Amino acid sequence: MPVLRNAKSSGGATRMYDAGPVTTKLKPRKRPERKVVILENLDFAWKPSDMTRAAEMWQEGMPVPDMARELKRHDDEVLLLIVHLGRLGRIQARPGGILG
Repeated sequence: MPVLRNAKSSGGATRMYDAGPVTTKLKPRKRPERKVVILENLDFAWKPSDMTRAAEMWQEGMPVPDMARELKRHDDEVLLLIVHLGRLGRIQARPGGILG
């Protein structure tokens, strides 16, 4: 409990409160949430010639599963390549979307 005590200053008595010893409680640190690396089993490396061929197949309207078969790659890898090529502006959206 605070204690009232008098202290002198040049202008007369000043009231001060003594709160006693200062104690601070630290909040326990939150452990950062564990992160998961996704798609580790996919191969993101592409030969430029395969990228060009994929862009051609895309423009021809070939469905992604057929493109994957021809390129001998996983469907998901081809799908991610299509996203990449689209972001680079090397391919355009097509009426049939990923299905051709």
